[in-house]
Parts: sequence; structure tokens; C-alpha cells
Amino acid sequence: MSGCSYRACLKAARHRPAAGPPRRKPGRLRRLYEARLWTPENFDSRLWADQSFALELIYARPLEGAKIAQTSLELMQAQHGKLAERDRQWLLWLQQSFPNIQEKDRLLGLHRGNQGGCRFVYNHQTRGDIADAAFSRAFFGIWLDPRTTEPALRRSLIGES
Repeated sequence: MSGCSYRACLKAARHRPAAGPPRRKPGRLRRLYEARLWTPENFDSRLWADQSFALELIYARPLEGAKIAQTSLELMQAQHGKLAERDRQWLLWLQQSFPNIQEKDRLLGLHRGNQGGCRFVYNHQTRGDIADAAFSRAFFGIWLDPRTTEPALRRSLIGES
């Protein structure tokens, strides 16, 4: 999927829609987003980090881009530990890639698998290209790594029951 446009990636892949993780608010549940994983036919979830795919998030409510970036970094650190210099760079990339979000906005992350790196697309406009393979694995690992904090969402995305 390197150099893959938003439409071309979605056309070339199949999707496995799943509900986003519920978040508790006083007295009720609210979803932050709906997540969809777009993969080639031969996608193997055990080797997810080595394969190209697209993860699409369709937001259910407004969120600040800075908060999305900080929360993403914390989830990446939970799986990969903290390293001050690396984390400063990762946070900078996340902040540059994630704008303030409104309801129904779409963020698409394109993971380039063995080619390394990723691209972020916001409402059909490229927001960032990041060549760092470790960053890409850590970011998409938030959803797809077996160590995810949302195992039910992971199972739903990869088509396991």
C-alpha cells in the first residue's frame, strides 16, 4: 500500500468493521469512534506488523487533537516502555498528524508493513508521512498487538470471535 491513496487503499482491501471501545461517562456509555480495518485478502493477523493495511476511525464526537496524540503516546508506551528522546519525537509526529476532531470526521492510518512507516489521512487529506517502522508498529499495536488494552476490539477487527 505504499503510495496508496485513501480510495485506492479502501478499494484494494476488504474491511472488517467493528465498534469502537466504549468509554464510561456518568450514567451511560459513549463510543469515541467506530474502527474499521481494511486488509488485503491474504491478511494474517498473527503477522499484522509485517503486512500493509489501513485502519480507519470514524469519530462519534469532537476530540482535541492534542488529547488524541497524548493518549496514543501513553498507549504506545504501555506496550513499548518509555524512552524520553523517542517519546518526544513520537509525540511530535502524533501532534502533527492529528487535528481537532469533529463528529463524523475520519482518520485513516496506512501501515506500510515490511516497507516501514505509515501515513495518516484526515477526511481524505494527507496529514503526515512517517518513515519510522518502530513508530508505525507501536501506533497500530494500540489496536492490533495482542497486548492491546482493548482485546475485544482487536478480535472484532481481525475477525476472531
